[in-house]
Amino acid sequence: MVSISSASEISKRAIAIFNKLNLNSFNRSQVSLIIEYLKKEYDTIPEKERIGKGRVYISKIVAKALYKYLKKKYLGSQKGKINEEKFIKSVSGAIEILEAINDTLVLSIHLTSNFALDFFDNTIEKIEIWANNEDWEIRENAIYPLLSGLKNNQKKALDLLSSWVDSENPNIRRFVAESLRPKAEVKWLRDSTQNDEILKILTFLNHDESIYVRKAVGNNLKDLTKYMPDKILKLTEDWLKEKENLSQKEQKYLIYTIYRALRWLKDRNPKYHDWIERLVGKNYLLYYDEKRNINAVPPKKNIKSLRKQENI
Repeated sequence: MVSISSASEISKRAIAIFNKLNLNSFNRSQVSLIIEYLKKEYDTIPEKERIGKGRVYISKIVAKALYKYLKKKYLGSQKGKINEEKFIKSVSGAIEILEAINDTLVLSIHLTSNFALDFFDNTIEKIEIWANNEDWEIRENAIYPLLSGLKNNQKKALDLLSSWVDSENPNIRRFVAESLRPKAEVKWLRDSTQNDEILKILTFLNHDESIYVRKAVGNNLKDLTKYMPDKILKLTEDWLKEKENLSQKEQKYLIYTIYRALRWLKDRNPKYHDWIERLVGKNYLLYYDEKRNINAVPPKKNIKSLRKQENI
């Protein structure tokens, strides 16, 4: 039996709502009806399914249904510049109206994600605005339109992210690293034969002055060690060879990034421990705990025994 909160069932109910609205001209009164509908959708989710099925889950499904609905309405089987222009204007207008109201901002972002699959250039300005939103949740959701660009317009999206590594805004620099994490939506991000450009971009940010950015870079590489451990270890090896060109503070920032990058291999793959030890020392393997001891300093109670062993 299909769950009432499944994507297919939510899509059906969304289409029924769209058929009742006059989507030739999106306006605030229609948005009020959509807000009411979204609330009802959330209320229908069974309590046991609430984890993982919240506002973002519903917004993704409804946005996809809305995009398909508008695409069929304005394009259908007909092709031509005039119809395409009407479609772009319609979707852009819907994005603007939905964005202006807090209750539908996430829906607007995910409508943009679908739009970016076909018309990435038309979404870049919005992505940059949302990537710097004061709300953490909005910044996280802004990644999805960029992922659509990476999926269907790889060169354009990478060129854009490459230009953002020099931004004075840490939110934008952090967004670059987060957007390039090897998510399932964009399979080539996990392919070691296709991600050289990704690693070049991350290298620009590996000793960023903002811990917010360095955490994102380290987390990205940590994910990549699950798919290409040898390549990421070689990358960090190359970084360490060049660290003498950095200031002491920058070297400290670089080590921080590398510690975060290697923590999955440290915990889950002993096969690489010898290599890791050669890179960052034995203390990292023996004592490093991200939450307790970011500098991998031995716990005080172990210092005496450690010194004894070293004197033997």
